[in-house]
Amino acid sequence: GLAIARPQLLRARARLLARNDATAAALDALEASATLARSQHAEIELARSLALMASIARPDAESLAARADGERLEIVRRLGPAARGLVWAHGLPQRARVRASDETGGPLSPREREVTVLIVGGLSNRQIAESLVISERTVENHVSSILAKLGLDTRGQVGVWAVQHGISAQSE
Repeated sequence: GLAIARPQLLRARARLLARNDATAAALDALEASATLARSQHAEIELARSLALMASIARPDAESLAARADGERLEIVRRLGPAARGLVWAHGLPQRARVRASDETGGPLSPREREVTVLIVGGLSNRQIAESLVISERTVENHVSSILAKLGLDTRGQVGVWAVQHGISAQSE
């Protein structure tokens, strides 16, 4: 529903405001998006809002950008090294990066890699849906696509594949 999609809508509003040189209003919308995502325990949505916040914060607001990057870095640490290959994790300080070969999700899309990280973390489809702020049905579709692309039959096999490819929900 609309309430579920609110962090995304606030982020879209922020992009529009930023394009129209309304940086302060855009940052306010991103703060609201981040606050809502935190309240929903939607770490991926939070990270996306923080990434946009860091990218549009003016140099004179360096502490805001640094704070957003710091929180994003904590999310990467909680989700594990595989999260570093996700779009919203790009641009973090050098210490947060890994070699490109470690970031590869193989044939998986960025969203499928996000779902895979959460599968490895032991989350149910419902928990994954809540974390990514998407429907449970959409998660089921992603899981089916992951299984098909990898030629696997079970979530357990996805976990084994993920570990073999350096995708882990464990923090370093």
